[in-house]
Amino acid sequence: SQSLLPNWKIKEIDKFLDTYNLPKLNQEEIENLKRPIMNRSLYKIRCSFCYKLMVEMHSMCTFIKRKSQRK
Repeated sequence: SQSLLPNWKIKEIDKFLDTYNLPKLNQEEIENLKRPIMNRSLYKIRCSFCYKLMVEMHSMCTFIKRKSQRK
């Protein structure tokens, strides 16, 4: 099979893996890593941003509408 990485990069990765004894993950830990990362605080930040953006867009539309009605 053909690798997507150049040969020198694969050798660097192999050297790194040989140098550091990394813990092996079990199946449950692997599945946990596959889950989407969205905790409650990030969700709140995203909602807050979306709300502020919506309010700003509404005020811009209102401004444009009023300006066009004055002409």
